[in-house]
Amino acid sequence: MRTRTVTILATLAVLVLAGEKVSAEEHCKIKWEVPAANTQYTQQNWLDVGDVPGHQIGLFELHRTFPNDTPNCEGLKRTEQFNRGWRDYQDRNGRAWGYSVITLENGDKIFGEWSGTSQTITIADGSRKSNFYETLIRR
Repeated sequence: MRTRTVTILATLAVLVLAGEKVSAEEHCKIKWEVPAANTQYTQQNWLDVGDVPGHQIGLFELHRTFPNDTPNCEGLKRTEQFNRGWRDYQDRNGRAWGYSVITLENGDKIFGEWSGTSQTITIADGSRKSNFYETLIRR
């Protein structure tokens, strides 16, 4: 009986410690807004689909810099990010997906695959405001 109890307690201790490790390695979530001054399309190509007005597909490269970044959960700041991807938009609304390379201040890089949705609204003065919501999965 004592051997069984020790075995069960040892197993539980391993499971608890493994659970703590898994918990510590959970996602490091970051949220950011990058001003237009720190965002530049370095390449863009658009093709009209031809089915309805305003429907286009595109290939692009987007470069962002983070001059005043907040440290992530590992205490590191981002210095730059390149997004390279595809989009399928109708009047600036639709989906986009691709790959991302984020460079941290210590030179490490995070490689990811992302997908997201662009939503554009027309404001009362006739101008447009776009928001892009994406999920980045670390590769």
